[in-house]
Amino acid sequence: MTFRRFHAATLPLLVTALLLSLLANQPAVAETNTPPVAAFAWTPGLIETGVPVTFDASASTDDQLPGVPLSVRWDWDGDGTFDTIETNRPTASHVFHVAGPAAVTLLVRDVRGATSSITKVLNVVQRADPGLALSGQPAFDLPFRAAAMWIDARRGNAYFTDPDGKRLVRMPLSTGRPDHEWRFEFPADALAATDDGNLLYISELVIPRSSFNFGKQAGLIAMLDLTSGNILKEFGTDLDPAELLPLDNGRLLVGGGSSQLTQMKSYDTATGAVLGTTDIRENNPLLARGPGRVLALDTSGSAAEIDQISIGGDGALMADHPGSALVFYSVGGLGRCRPTGRPSSRPMDIAWMFPPIRRCPWCSADGSRPARATTTGARSCSTATSGARRSSAARSNASIGSRPRRGRASSHTR
Repeated sequence: MTFRRFHAATLPLLVTALLLSLLANQPAVAETNTPPVAAFAWTPGLIETGVPVTFDASASTDDQLPGVPLSVRWDWDGDGTFDTIETNRPTASHVFHVAGPAAVTLLVRDVRGATSSITKVLNVVQRADPGLALSGQPAFDLPFRAAAMWIDARRGNAYFTDPDGKRLVRMPLSTGRPDHEWRFEFPADALAATDDGNLLYISELVIPRSSFNFGKQAGLIAMLDLTSGNILKEFGTDLDPAELLPLDNGRLLVGGGSSQLTQMKSYDTATGAVLGTTDIRENNPLLARGPGRVLALDTSGSAAEIDQISIGGDGALMADHPGSALVFYSVGGLGRCRPTGRPSSRPMDIAWMFPPIRRCPWCSADGSRPARATTTGARSCSTATSGARRSSAARSNASIGSRPRRGRASSHTR
């Protein structure tokens, strides 16, 4: 009797437990997960350059899992790469630096892994930045490491970039005490002013400079009106903007400072559009410009050389070489020969002498490689049979685009 009563009482419970066990081990097929719906808003409604904007994804929904937080990511520039980490926090802040249309993308993900995204194109309005006044600064003693300096002789001011402080600092030369600053989101680096002295360009490093940065490069170029003291605008570049050289008609040359082999680009500063591109070495100083050309110093090899970049009327760039019968450049005691219109493909024409090491750069008139110097006597360079020797004094006085003047060779055998 006891067994029968126990069996009758427990049978329904055993059946229920068995059914629950079978259901628990079955694959979930009752409901298909659908993606959430992405939505966002922003404040303030008027988006200006340099002003923080708060974006809010709280309007995003998931009908299947209401009340369960969604994870979000933001892409601020519409390049397909998300600029923030994935987080459950629905709000984020961003500052736009370039006026014009800006594509912002929001990606939301539910706990089951389904995603949804939405992209909105916003209008960013340019806002003039007058900077901030400074006081109590030490005289002629900058409390920071300056990356670049430019002197405004007309107005009696000096400008310095402070990469660690992410700012541009103005110092009146009459007092030596910095009195004004303009702050940026990224480290301020290079400076260059237009010929009329009314506009100063400031480069910003969005990605740190490195000779081994072979990936993405990015920077910003800010434009300071020296008359009003306002930052008028900024535009972006896909280079590390290490070298700046203003041209006529609102154009600007930008030379890359990363990746060893990089590029130089010309920009229309009114629109930020790229007008021309040519390949150069990193950190090639832009020395000077003339009608339709610019000279760039290449110190990447064991011999320094100066390359000429032709500039078309439309801003197109083309690397070529000076067209004189023989152009000889001497930089820091090193030199290189170039016959007419043809780049030198051989190593630097240089003689080494030991001890101590002494460099005697020279080249023959027809561009051929002369005989090596001897190590006897007064450590003088040997005479080339195919051309005339030039003394180091003559080489140092050589002008760009012409042959060096023949000078006295007091320490050399003629």
